[in-house]
This record gives sequence, C-alpha cells and structure tokens, in this order.
Amino acid sequence: MALAPDAQAYLDAALAYMAEQGAPFYRDAPLLRAREINWHRAVRQRGPVGDPGRITDITVPTRGGGRPAKLVRPRAAAARSALPLIVYFHGGGYVIGGLEESLSEAERLADATGASVVSFSYRLAPEHPFPAFLEDGLDALDWARSEASSLGADPARIGLAGCSAGAGLAAAVVRACRVHGRPGPRAVYLMTPWLDLTFSTDAVKAAFAALGRPTDLQWFADCATAGGAEAADPYLSPALHPAPAGSPPTVVLTAAEDFLREEAYLFVDRLKAAGTDVLSVEAPGMPHAYHVYVSLMPSGRPPLDLADQAYARRLAG
Repeated sequence: MALAPDAQAYLDAALAYMAEQGAPFYRDAPLLRAREINWHRAVRQRGPVGDPGRITDITVPTRGGGRPAKLVRPRAAAARSALPLIVYFHGGGYVIGGLEESLSEAERLADATGASVVSFSYRLAPEHPFPAFLEDGLDALDWARSEASSLGADPARIGLAGCSAGAGLAAAVVRACRVHGRPGPRAVYLMTPWLDLTFSTDAVKAAFAALGRPTDLQWFADCATAGGAEAADPYLSPALHPAPAGSPPTVVLTAAEDFLREEAYLFVDRLKAAGTDVLSVEAPGMPHAYHVYVSLMPSGRPPLDLADQAYARRLAG
C-alpha cells in the first residue's frame, strides 16, 4: 500500500520545510534549534486555533516542580455538566514538542470526545531523561483526579491519551498504576504510539536500512535513555513485555504507512492476552502522527473519527 495523495503532499511539504531550515533531520541541528524548528513547523501546519475563550493556561504541580499545561473545554460543553477529563501527552520522541505545537490536537480531542482536555507539558530529555517524564505523567494523572471537580469534570471519568512518544508515556503510566496499585485512568487512547525503543520490528529495521544512516528515532531513544535506562525497560518498550492484568479499556490508532505500526500491533496483542478491552483502528495510506495534521490529510479522517468515538464511549462508561 502507498501513501494517500494528501498524505504524500503533506510529507513533501514537511521535507521541503526541513530542507529550508538546513536540517534534513532534527538530530542534525543543535537541540534548542531542533525544538525551534519543530515549533515553527508545527504551528505553521496545524491550522487556525479555535476560540481562545475555551483555553486556559494552568500549572500542574509535580515532584519536579510546576509544569505548564492548557485546559481545553469542548465547544459543545454544557455549562453545568461534569465532563470527562482527559490528560493528553504530546509527541516528539520525549525530546521535542510542547503545548503550542499540540494545541490543535488537544482542541480536536476535546470536541471529538465531549471531554475537557488537560494538555500537559512533561519534562523533556536529554536534560530530563527517563524516569523524569514518567514521574511527571503519574503526577499529572493524580492531580487531574484530585482537581477534577474544581475543573468542572467528573473525577470518576479521567482518561489518558497521547501521540507517538506521548502515547508510549500514557502506556507507561498505566503500567505503573497497575504494578504499584495506584488509581489508574478509566480509559486510554494511544495514537500512532511509539512502544519499542529497541527498534526490533521488521518495519523499523526496513526504514532504517532504506535511509542508510542514523535517524531522529535513534536520537530520540538515546536522549530518553541518557540517564542510563535500558531501552528495553518495560516502561519504555511496553510492546516487548506482557501487559499487566486489569489494564483499562484501550483504543489504539495506527497508520498503515507508519513504520511504528508493527509495535502497536504487538502491543494490542499483549493487551488482548491480558484480558483488556482493546480496539485497534488502522488508517489506510496514512503516515505517523497524521491525526495531528488531519486537516491537511482529510482522507484519514474516517478512521480517526471511528477511534475518537470508540474512546469517548469507553471514557463515558
């Protein structure tokens, strides 16, 4: 299968922009410059942001200090209703990305699910390698539950969602909750997740071989494990390990042209083996993290809508 025409056009534009910046890969630029390039590219491509009146800048306390976040309410929110609340983790390989880059995704998720969304800025590697971002994710979930009522949300309907590495972080938070007996989320939404930092799947190996040089993905993994963690750690590569029993209902969105798709399929099998209610939805012809820019790749919207609605039902209970 090949990329859909609108997906190919998006990728061509993204590659042209990176070439204009003199950095064909993020790893080719100094760290702060790589983050700056990503910010400008993401904000330029994300499309217009909606009503700023429904977006509130907040600070989430964590053991690493206060972390910035944005609270996004859905457009159709009833004034007095206690909405579900989703803690959303952005993508970027644990190294780049942030709140502004993922704002349109947080808005889309809020409108698609009817939930309020806390888009959360966890600490980034290599300055803060694993387990810093896992600690932040756990603290954000705890805070969301404790503060749900004051945010106009229902503390019994707290969900997690994430994109790429952020989806890997959401999976890690669920694992930590199950292993350590902590209250977990009601439902989880993993969008084109990165779940194997060892690059063991055939799809990733083929992508590396075709490129013929180290990739951003390898750089991201090196940064995430800069504190000495093993890439195969179950909190970094959950696709390689049995899923814990009692995991919450999970929706996994994959993209057929994403070289991370096979580790997502493997993780789905792990969840099923553990007795988890899991739904896997694949988007034909779509690349990695396409849902963030679905306005530029509208042919991928039907499977995204299906996954969004399935997650909303599981979160509502």
